[in-house]
Amino acid sequence: MDMDECDAAFRKVRPGQYADIPYGIFEMLFPPGVQSDDAKGAAYDYAKARGLRVEHHSELRSVWFVRDAGDGAGDHDI
Repeated sequence: MDMDECDAAFRKVRPGQYADIPYGIFEMLFPPGVQSDDAKGAAYDYAKARGLRVEHHSELRSVWFVRDAGDGAGDHDI
């Protein structure tokens, strides 16, 4: 998955839904991955610019890009 494909997928996320991005794909999109504060910051900025927020689910080894049911992006949890 590249950033263009990611944008297309995120445009389909409706209020109250999320896109589940496994660690391996997250690492390709935001190198070097979830262990990096810079990568997490870039993901937060990317999500916020698209009206999404970020949730890190280490137990699932994935990062969720969430579109809140309310009125916009909230705080990140990555």
